[in-house]
Amino acid sequence: MEIGFIGNSAFKGRIVSSLRKTEHSVCGAYHSRKTKFGRDVNEYGSAEALISDADLVYIAQDELPLFEISQIAIKETKHLFFENPILWDYEAFRHLFHLARESKSVIRFSQKLRTHPVYTPVRDQLNPLFVSFRLDAYRELKAFDDRKRVLFDIASVIWDTLHRELRKMHYFPLEYHTQYPGSFFFDMDFDNGTHVNLLFNHLAGVPAFYAEFIQASKRFLLDFIGPGLSVYDEIRGSYKPSVGKLGSEAEWVAKDFKNFVLNLKDARLPLTINEDNQSVLYLTHSLLNEMNYKTQLMA
Repeated sequence: MEIGFIGNSAFKGRIVSSLRKTEHSVCGAYHSRKTKFGRDVNEYGSAEALISDADLVYIAQDELPLFEISQIAIKETKHLFFENPILWDYEAFRHLFHLARESKSVIRFSQKLRTHPVYTPVRDQLNPLFVSFRLDAYRELKAFDDRKRVLFDIASVIWDTLHRELRKMHYFPLEYHTQYPGSFFFDMDFDNGTHVNLLFNHLAGVPAFYAEFIQASKRFLLDFIGPGLSVYDEIRGSYKPSVGKLGSEAEWVAKDFKNFVLNLKDARLPLTINEDNQSVLYLTHSLLNEMNYKTQLMA
């Protein structure tokens, strides 16, 4: 399978390295940078030329007209992998998914939290009745674009765990009349009865990001930037930690992409992959829309 890169990806080197021992290769790159990627990468003069040679197109942030380029790729029956799933609004992506249904193309978003080393060991064991996410940050996530990215990562784990539609949602800012609320809180109910809450706390000096999954027989505590995974021990009445190397964001993105490429080539992707990716994106935008609506009401 030939892979082409469009845009300015910070993870390209890591991704190319991860594919070296596979049968897949990089045909080249097209971007708006004035500097070259490197001697070992073929630089294309147009997006159309790259799309013609590629089977799969990796799209990263760039000043290029990426929406138009994506439409061309899908019409040419190419598969797409988006490094940033929040490039455009939901309606723009909905149009791409509509085109993909006609061309039989696969659209996939980078979902690095699903390949996080504390999530993958317990992924198949999760069947929660209650899920709680908490993210503490002093400066992080005050920028709207950063907040969108993190909400997408969380939504990808929620959908991967539940595969259920959102039934009811509330957004609560815990502080009013400020440009950035000290904390804000989402409360969600899903069709299968699972309850999910999400707390963003900016009144903290030390960053933290963890999720707790509570189900009938077990409790899992996942610390995404701390020591790692803990499973609740009913006999001891406490969490038993399992510490491991968490790696870097570049490693998670590269692993996510490599798994996607291998599964795509071997036809081991779920038949609902486009629908699942669209559902994750829809859930993310539902959270963002609720936040924006409530913010406008309180302004």
